[in-house]
Amino acid sequence: LRLEIETQFLHSSEIKPAHAALTRALNNRGITVYNNTPLLGMVNDTADEIHRIAHTCRNAGLEFHHIYLAGLPLKKERGEHHPIDISCVIDIATRVRRDGSGREIPGYMIRTELGEVDFGLTSRMVDDNGAVSVKLLPYDLDYFKRMDADFAWPETVKPDADGRPLVAVPGLSNAGHFFTA
Repeated sequence: LRLEIETQFLHSSEIKPAHAALTRALNNRGITVYNNTPLLGMVNDTADEIHRIAHTCRNAGLEFHHIYLAGLPLKKERGEHHPIDISCVIDIATRVRRDGSGREIPGYMIRTELGEVDFGLTSRMVDDNGAVSVKLLPYDLDYFKRMDADFAWPETVKPDADGRPLVAVPGLSNAGHFFTA
């Protein structure tokens, strides 16, 4: 059996030498420790800070697994008042990719009421009458009905013309021209 532990650091200053020592002790016993960080406005929403988190995780032996752009409870509470612009996500991903080790690159995730999707890989951001929604590319109604014959879209979910669900993404904004149809 493989044992994995997930943790959450919101800022690079939270990762202390004690975390590195504990992580290394766990790693030596075959246990992988992952960090999942929600992207929070005015806390860690800069390319510099996410790069520092990635680098500090790497030095501590932590795997920087995911950055949650939306959907975690902590993100939902804070996102209404401090939304993250999609261009900021692109800036962060560019900086981490350009200046970090390949082992420092996290996945960029969006958690929705229907499941998690990778930002830009298994999802598309959509302008939904001025709000930000995400089209979940891996899913359609048949996918859910195979698991539960009585499944119906929640009231907050709208299928697009291809039958792919569109789900609102509170906490993300678009000040630029990022959206696709």
